Amino acid sequence: MKGKLIIYLEELSEKKLNIEMLKEYADGKSIEVEIMYGATEKVNISSKPTPNFKTEGGIANRYKQFSFNSHFLTDYRVDNFDTFQFVLDNTLQDELKHNLNHALISLLIEYGHKYTKTNKIDIPKDFLENQIDTLESNDEVKLFIDDVMEFDTNYKLGKHEIELYPIFKKK
Repeated sequence: MKGKLIIYLEELSEKKLNIEMLKEYADGKSIEVEIMYGATEKVNISSKPTPNFKTEGGIANRYKQFSFNSHFLTDYRVDNFDTFQFVLDNTLQDELKHNLNHALISLLIEYGHKYTKTNKIDIPKDFLENQIDTLESNDEVKLFIDDVMEFDTNYKLGKHEIELYPIFKKK
C-alpha cells in the first residue's frame, strides 16, 4: 500500500470491524502489514457495503461517509439526475485518460488549492445525513433504547419507582 492514498474495497466483510485499529489508523498511526508493503501513509477507504462497527464517541468523531448513489446501467437511455440513474458510458475511462486528463487534473488542483486556503472541505448535506444514519445503525445501545423506551419530558420517575426494578435495588 506504500504511496497509495486511496484504497477501494469492492466488497467489505459484513463482520464487525476492528474499531480500535481504525481509530489508531485515523489518528495517523500505520496499520501493521507484511514488511513488503511498508504502509505508513494515511488513506481513505472506500467500501461496499456500509461498514459494520461498534459506534462510540471516538469512532463517531473520525468516521466520514461519502455516499455515491448513482446507478449506471445499459438499460438507461436518458440521464435522470433526480433519481441518479445514468446511461452507462463504457468509454469514460479512456476519455479521462486521453481526452479529459487535463480537465480532471485541473479540477483536482482547483479544489486542492481551495482546501489549502480554507483548510475546510464542504461536505454535502446528504453525505452528513447518511453518515449519521450509519453511525446510528451501528449503535446497538441507542437502537435498544429507541426500541424499548419512551421519552416524555412531562414524566418523572421517582427513586422509589426505580427501586422496584431488581437491577436497581440497593444491596
